[in-house]
Amino acid sequence: MHNGNFQIREPEWNGFCVALMELNEQKIKEGIGVQVTRYDGSVNVNGHDVLIDYYVPKALLKSSIGANPDNPQDRIVVCFTASSMPQKEAGFLGGDLPLRRHNNLWEYGVNTDAQLGSYWLYENSSRKDRFNFYLPKRVVEDYLPPKRLQISVTDYDSSV
Repeated sequence: MHNGNFQIREPEWNGFCVALMELNEQKIKEGIGVQVTRYDGSVNVNGHDVLIDYYVPKALLKSSIGANPDNPQDRIVVCFTASSMPQKEAGFLGGDLPLRRHNNLWEYGVNTDAQLGSYWLYENSSRKDRFNFYLPKRVVEDYLPPKRLQISVTDYDSSV
């Protein structure tokens, strides 16, 4: 929003969502040799279920829950929230810090150039790999999308 000579920034979404995700068997058969495994689930937003599918990087599944890429778990728990990690180097001229990939937590950056209708596109990429997460705009509602999301994966059996 503009007010005279300066811009007033709308607040960013800073919520927290947990989704029980189930393995999409059809995508497993189609995705031989791919670096991701598709899981489908939903999150509750103001009493309504919002569907989410997540192509989980096999490297994240392996590092977070020890999943065998050839025999993935039937159910996982995926948590996502606005990133709480530092995004810039210290100092006035500090540059952006790279997106993190920890054992059970990956950070994704928003691509606001992508026009995807009802989703915000988040990406985590390196020289050879690019992974996406599509955040439904209904989750964010009237807020701006956070610049970065933290996404963690845990084993369903260990979380119940």
